[in-house]
Amino acid sequence: MNNENDIARIVGYLGTIGEYISSKEDANVSPEELKEAYLNAASKVQQYENELKALKLSRKDGMYLNLIRDAFRFTRKSLIAASKGNMTQAKILMFKANTKPTEYAYKKAKSKGPNG
Repeated sequence: MNNENDIARIVGYLGTIGEYISSKEDANVSPEELKEAYLNAASKVQQYENELKALKLSRKDGMYLNLIRDAFRFTRKSLIAASKGNMTQAKILMFKANTKPTEYAYKKAKSKGPNG
């Protein structure tokens, strides 16, 4: 059975993808290379999303997991929008993606009660 540590490990991959994309954007690569980087990153996000979905979690550990799945989904959609050159939509979707882990952490902490 998996637990919250497995969720945290998979969520950590989003940071790695963000670093990869930032490095490509900062490297001043060609538009074709940047498009390919966005699509590769979107594919990786899909892979991690599937890995997250495959976790076998207790009811307690799986509570509010839909928020983490939403973060992956919005990240993937943002990367696809960026690959099409629609940076406004990409930024909006990435903003939505960035709010979901915080919301997850808040709800998980709140569900544990005042005594942890």
